[in-house]
Amino acid sequence: MNMLSGKGLATCSPHGSWGRGGRGCRSRVLWWYDRHLRSCRQMWYLGCGGNSNRWCSQQECLQRCRRIASCNPPPNWGHGGGGCWSRVLWWYDRNLRSCRQMWYGGCGGNANRWCSRSQCEQICRHQHLDETQNQTNAIATTVIIWIELLETITKPTDQRSTLQIKLLLSE
Repeated sequence: MNMLSGKGLATCSPHGSWGRGGRGCRSRVLWWYDRHLRSCRQMWYLGCGGNSNRWCSQQECLQRCRRIASCNPPPNWGHGGGGCWSRVLWWYDRNLRSCRQMWYGGCGGNANRWCSRSQCEQICRHQHLDETQNQTNAIATTVIIWIELLETITKPTDQRSTLQIKLLLSE
C-alpha cells in the first residue's frame, strides 16, 4: 500500500498536479493517473511541488496505479538490450527502512523501482507505516477481545450465556 497521508492509493489521486516553476525547478513531460478514465495521461510538470500523482513513463504509471505499489521485493535490476533504456533508479530496502540507488537495466525487473528518492520515500515509508499501524490495530483488537472475555468469565453465569450467544451469532 502507498502512501501518502497514510492512505493506500494517494499517489494515484484523481488529478495530476503540474506543480510550480522557478529557480532550481526542472520542467519535463511526466504521466499522471486519471482514476475516472482508469488510464494514464501526459502532463507538463513544472519541476517543483505538486502532488505525487506523477510518473516517469506511461508504463510505470499504469503499473503503479492499476494495483497498489509494491515496496516489498528485493531489487531486481532488470535487463538491458535492444529498446531498453538503462538508468539510475531507487528501490526501497525494507530492512534498512530507506531508499537506495540502483542501476536499472531498462526492461523487466519488479515494481520496487522509483524515479526519485523522494517518490520512493513518500510511497514506501508510508506503506511501511500503514502496515505497522494495521498490525498494531489487530493486536489492540485482540487484546480488547481477551479482556472482555476474561471479564465475562469472572461474572455470574447468566452473563456468560449472553457472551456465548453473541459469539455464536457472530460466526
